[in-house]
Amino acid sequence: MNSSAKPGRGALLALIACSAGLLALGAPQSERIDRDAQAVESELMSPFCPGRLLVNCPSAEAERLRVQIRARLAGGQPRDAVIAELVERYGERMLAAPAARGLGLLAWILPAALVVGGAALVIAWLVRHRVPAPAADRAVPPAAVGRELEARLDRELRDLS
Repeated sequence: MNSSAKPGRGALLALIACSAGLLALGAPQSERIDRDAQAVESELMSPFCPGRLLVNCPSAEAERLRVQIRARLAGGQPRDAVIAELVERYGERMLAAPAARGLGLLAWILPAALVVGGAALVIAWLVRHRVPAPAADRAVPPAAVGRELEARLDRELRDLS
């Protein structure tokens, strides 16, 4: 009886080991899909909750759209293709950041140009309004004070004592 119990236990252990191995192999894949889905949902505005990212929209429609995104990613569709398909369906307003082409390129370049231009104006103003440091050669030499001022200084010092 003991010998018949061992093969059953061994088969059960083998089944558990195989199941654990399959789960371990599937875990990185599902983690990648979850990570990619989260990234896609964070790059898109919700068409159902104005002013909110898709990842933050609590509506049932947004949840269905998130499930569709995960299904497409699980089916092997690349992130960029999923985003392109949703933008085609809902329009450019779906993108959280403007596209770096056409008028959207202006939204990327203009803030940087304003910062650089503002910094250049501040630097130019500081250079123009800088107070020059006193130079050693600008000091009045003692000989130039004159004998009259020297005599007056001596009188005033004597009067103080």
